[in-house]
Amino acid sequence: MRITRNLEFQTGSKEEKLPYETTDFPYVASQAELDDYREPFVPWHWHNAIELFYMESGQLKYHTPNETMVFSAGWAGMVNSNVLHMTEIQTHMEKNIQFLHIFEPKLLAGDHGSRIEQKYIMPITTSSQIEILPLNPKVPEQAGVIDLIRKAFFLSEEEFGYEIKIREALSQIWLRLFQLCAPILQDKTGSANGTDDKIKRMMVHIHEHYSEKISIPELAEVAFLSERECYRAFRNHLHMTPVEYIKIFLDFNAVIVNLDSLSSEKRKQCIDSIEENVKELKSYLEQNIREKENLPEIPATGMAVLRQQFVLAEAIEKWIDSVKEK
Repeated sequence: MRITRNLEFQTGSKEEKLPYETTDFPYVASQAELDDYREPFVPWHWHNAIELFYMESGQLKYHTPNETMVFSAGWAGMVNSNVLHMTEIQTHMEKNIQFLHIFEPKLLAGDHGSRIEQKYIMPITTSSQIEILPLNPKVPEQAGVIDLIRKAFFLSEEEFGYEIKIREALSQIWLRLFQLCAPILQDKTGSANGTDDKIKRMMVHIHEHYSEKISIPELAEVAFLSERECYRAFRNHLHMTPVEYIKIFLDFNAVIVNLDSLSSEKRKQCIDSIEENVKELKSYLEQNIREKENLPEIPATGMAVLRQQFVLAEAIEKWIDSVKEK
């Protein structure tokens, strides 16, 4: 099982770059040692792959556009294909370790358009109602699936027939998940939301061009929207304007990476400037969270973004203190 201590993205995107050894077998098992990640959270991202996970120890909170769930040790879950999500560590009382099966849907589906794909894979992967599926060890029918997920991690890659055995194990898990999802799949009241893809495009543009001046017409053009539609998409999906989102998504990584190349005087000026900006950002976030956290009409995504930025601000404050001590 591969040990991971960081997350990599595709160039120019917030789509996760997955560490498949070869493209002809799109599967990887990994042990995420979350306490060793640079921040106590993994920012908003997505991937075409299915994410099956088991919490070996610790506690992790998942955010998706419409859901927020906490997974404690012994719990498991599935993040659906192409679902925007982020995670936050919830405890430091024990190590936060997560086991993950990451695989492309085609690993189980076979050829595109196959009966297996149409009958068993696409009903779940194309369902806008299934973003994340929690598995509770105290619920008997879910506990059985959790056991299958965990056991599959201990198949040896050196064992003869490993690829066939892991695909067989994942297929058994998928059938059990399909049965658990049946009530959701039979409910036709939900509908696909094309706004997700447009929000992703605009988020990627902001993330990749935060150091430049980003205009609203430019941002709207990225998602093929009018300026009015751009504002409406952010309001409906994140409950904030695009201008507010850009403001709270301040990212100081570029400054931090280049800090050592600056003179001592410039370095101090830079740190002082960051410290002032972080205080202003944190105050803004605290006020926003207080005003919005108890309002039922606020989407989970909006609150998740605000909380993520607050965690980021606190992490930067700690970093500033550590730099000043040197």
